[in-house]
Amino acid sequence: MKELFKELFDKITGRVKRRAMRNIRSIQLSSGKPIILFASSYGYFNSFVQRPNHLFKCFAEKGYAIIWPEKHIKKTAAVGNNIYLVPWELLIPLLRDRKITKIIMSIALHDTIKNLDKYLLSASKYGIKIIYEHLDDISFVKDVIKNESMFKKLNLRFKNICEDKKILISASSNVLFDQAVHSRGSKENVILVKNAVNPQDFICAKKNSIVPPPLQSVVAKQKPIVGYYGVLNEHYFDFNLMEEVIAEKQDFEFVFIGNFCKKSNELKKYPNFTYINKIPYNDIPFYACHFSIATIPFIVGDISNATSPVKLFEYMAMGLPIITTPMPECMLYKSCLIADSPKRYKEHMLLALKLKDDTAYQQILQEETAGNTWQKRVKELIEKIEINNTEKSDAH
Repeated sequence: MKELFKELFDKITGRVKRRAMRNIRSIQLSSGKPIILFASSYGYFNSFVQRPNHLFKCFAEKGYAIIWPEKHIKKTAAVGNNIYLVPWELLIPLLRDRKITKIIMSIALHDTIKNLDKYLLSASKYGIKIIYEHLDDISFVKDVIKNESMFKKLNLRFKNICEDKKILISASSNVLFDQAVHSRGSKENVILVKNAVNPQDFICAKKNSIVPPPLQSVVAKQKPIVGYYGVLNEHYFDFNLMEEVIAEKQDFEFVFIGNFCKKSNELKKYPNFTYINKIPYNDIPFYACHFSIATIPFIVGDISNATSPVKLFEYMAMGLPIITTPMPECMLYKSCLIADSPKRYKEHMLLALKLKDDTAYQQILQEETAGNTWQKRVKELIEKIEINNTEKSDAH
């Protein structure tokens, strides 16, 4: 009886998969462009809106259909214009399918897809375009996650991917670009595509009349507010620096918004510090528009050296003066005030208050925002994809 039920279940499951695959083929044919298949464990329902969400939204606006395998759904669902979630079980069949015209996008640091490099290398062999996103230093897995075996596996995967020069490596920082070039042995099909911002998401009055409840007591003190939002992790967030500054600068309020972290929780002993649990992406402007100064105080090291912080460009779009530690990517922008010590940080706080309403500084913020949009980043990727496709056609 068990065998009979299993056979029946397999037949039903097989029919559902075949129907779903036919639907995806029809989506691709109706768009007239390759679908973009996202081969990654990064979930659509992740509480943070990050680089994949932004890139795919812009790709979708350009007419590309996004196929996003997701573990938390049972059937294909449209979640936006040209963005479709499909059951996770379809990922491998889609990777193998050579009838569907597609571009595969994956992320170097994600590890839950077994033998991913073999699928990608096989797809590349048959002329399918691959965009392999190199977004973090892989040493993060060894140094922060403390997983030596995963580190070795991801390193080997990256090496294997880099050896296939038909695969496009998209690096989000100069350090990561150099890593990819070194691993590949040339700059062929390695492109620098940094993080960015959708400025429209961050348009709000600088002095918004609506103060979110968690901020009301802070705003009521009528003191300058130094703010940060994002991941709070003691491995790369410089809590020691910020504690020294918070303890001394009682004439400023400090607000950290993000995931729960023991270190940030400990800072609650200071009356001028407020911790707020992570908030939805769409709510960020309504909090951050009450900041006087925005900050990214990461510990300088291998991880932060390779980081292009998305929030940096979002701060720019909101017209906020920015203080960061000396991270290479932040040091490239005129809008960033670089603090290499608590003393320098405190000096920059006073300068930042003056810059908040400085016309020349606001012009710099506007120019750097305009030069770093997600629309520009997707344009760069599309141009590279289309050039490669033209070259391939010419070769035939």
